Amino acid sequence: MINRQRFNWLAALLVPLVSAVAALPEAPAVRTPAPGTRTFLPFPHFTWAADSQAFLSVAAPVHYDIQIAADRAFKNVIDEDTVCLNRYIHDRPLQPGMYFWRIRAGRSDGAPGGWSEPADFTVTPCDKEVQVAYDASAPDHLAAVDAALAKARELGASGASVRVVFPKGTYRFDAAGKPLLNLENMRNLILDGGGSLVLPARYQSGLSKGTHLSNVVLMGFAVDYRSEKTFLQGRVVRVDEKGQRVLVRLEPGEPDYETPYVKQGLAFLSLLDPQVYGRLKTDVANAFFFEKIAKEPDGVWALTLRSRHGGAFFKPGDRFVHFIREKGAALNAFASSANITCYDMTSYAASSLHYVGIEGSVLNVLHCQWKIADGRWFSGNADGVHCRGYAVGPWVEGCDIQAIGDDGIALYARPCCIAYAQPDAQKNACVCKPDFFNLDAGDEVSFFNPLEGQILRECRVASVAKQADGNCRVTFDQELPEHLSVFGDQPVKATIGDGDFQRRTQIWNRSKSCGDFVIRHNTVRNIRRFGTVFRARRGVVEDNTYTAASSSGIIFVNEPSYPNGLYCSDILIRNNTFADCAFERAPRGAVAMVFLGFDKEPALGLGPRRILIENNVFTDCPNPEVTLGSSRDVVLRGNGVTRKGNAEPLYVKQTNTVDIVVTQ
Repeated sequence: MINRQRFNWLAALLVPLVSAVAALPEAPAVRTPAPGTRTFLPFPHFTWAADSQAFLSVAAPVHYDIQIAADRAFKNVIDEDTVCLNRYIHDRPLQPGMYFWRIRAGRSDGAPGGWSEPADFTVTPCDKEVQVAYDASAPDHLAAVDAALAKARELGASGASVRVVFPKGTYRFDAAGKPLLNLENMRNLILDGGGSLVLPARYQSGLSKGTHLSNVVLMGFAVDYRSEKTFLQGRVVRVDEKGQRVLVRLEPGEPDYETPYVKQGLAFLSLLDPQVYGRLKTDVANAFFFEKIAKEPDGVWALTLRSRHGGAFFKPGDRFVHFIREKGAALNAFASSANITCYDMTSYAASSLHYVGIEGSVLNVLHCQWKIADGRWFSGNADGVHCRGYAVGPWVEGCDIQAIGDDGIALYARPCCIAYAQPDAQKNACVCKPDFFNLDAGDEVSFFNPLEGQILRECRVASVAKQADGNCRVTFDQELPEHLSVFGDQPVKATIGDGDFQRRTQIWNRSKSCGDFVIRHNTVRNIRRFGTVFRARRGVVEDNTYTAASSSGIIFVNEPSYPNGLYCSDILIRNNTFADCAFERAPRGAVAMVFLGFDKEPALGLGPRRILIENNVFTDCPNPEVTLGSSRDVVLRGNGVTRKGNAEPLYVKQTNTVDIVVTQ
């Protein structure tokens, strides 16, 4: 006979145990590299099926443990890590050999699930190798590099992987507007600089450039500009009584303002800290523009500011850098490309952007450095890592990004615009202009009123058909919103900057927003604007150090006048340190999530959503440390603040917010 009392007691004990076992996440299904994969790439892209609970709750993120080993029993583990997205990049090159990898999921409310079955893959040497015919005495090395790349292109035409080896040396070339490495349509390629230094003679030349690239590794190069400089250095002599004319003297050895390439490329000026190289001056605007520049006696130049009162920020003795970036070249530019890795690269200067990806997927920037050369006060002119419209955003790890004249890391998208709504009375269709068009069936999109900052509808693309006139007919899984502002037969004016394009109804592709990005274990310091700015769907920013970013360390802002956007969602910002960030004249805070309309701040609608900001440390940052505008569903917990050595509570400024949870 069953003892009912004892049975009930035992059942009560077992029920939570059974529930706990049932709640354990399943072992994720591995995707890439699939079992048996052979690859020449030393940086494989590990992906697996996401856990069913992933991003359901911002307060309870799912994490994944990954192990890579040299044996199936995982006794010799090469790498192990924990990530919060269902993808991973091993940040150091794997040597040729066989490896095994496995993955398990964990949730914040319990023990991790079981490991997936080990999946084997093999890293192989490249099929072919080409060596650049380097002559140290040659005045120009472009022909030798072109010949090596032509050979690599020939060998790779049949699908072979090719390694191009650059004997260590100094590579010079003089070709305005051309890169040293023309990589057009190349794939399955490793370019090994071996620690070489590249010296373009022209500020309009970069290191590498190409469209339609895939499976390319660029490693071991350093780049500097010495013949044509990318910025001028100087000091303020005095400011006139009206405060609009500033008299300056350039440092010895600098080209003057009448030098042809300087006149062509001259952009804005930034004032610098009197002692710290690369850091901007505190409590001033971070950029100054000029109407005219005139030569005065005794080597002095008179700069007339556009702003009538801008001279108030200038003081005699101030240091400054004046950027030469108009018509400048990106150091490394990849368009419509997939799976590009830049590893162990160094830049001492750049006239424009450093690592650029436009409308592609998967750009890895690993253990790269931005350095200030001896005798200089600054490094690069524009963004360190710059991605637009990526299906899978960049993985940036182990980098030292410093003295950047714009943003350290910038991720964004551009919208497409509507020519006609509801063609043939089809309520769920429109015809779009070709400008920035990147919609495909299945993409998630948002209709946006840019004037007031209102999200009109969020839906999916059902189909896309290109028309004979170059426009595209798009159908959606829902009817179009009402009161759309469209172009009709009018041409699109001003696709960047303040123009008609920015004031009409926009369609933003959330599936190509540089989502699933990872930014971790980087040092980002002395940045003119933002340390990191994003407008992406899903991303992780963790274990970074942000120091002296003049505007913000980490920010979402959609900048509708350009337009850069649209909004971020499902973002984890954790375990970062912020020191002395947001010190310019009009900062938003060391961390900011601010959604804007063209004529409204904050926007009427709610943009950024499902954001976790936890376990970050703010040291000597002006308050508010965190600013939230037109945001919803944000959790802030475990963040610490110290100011002048004293602990203080976190100050969160909120405007037009919903469901914000703040705990110390």
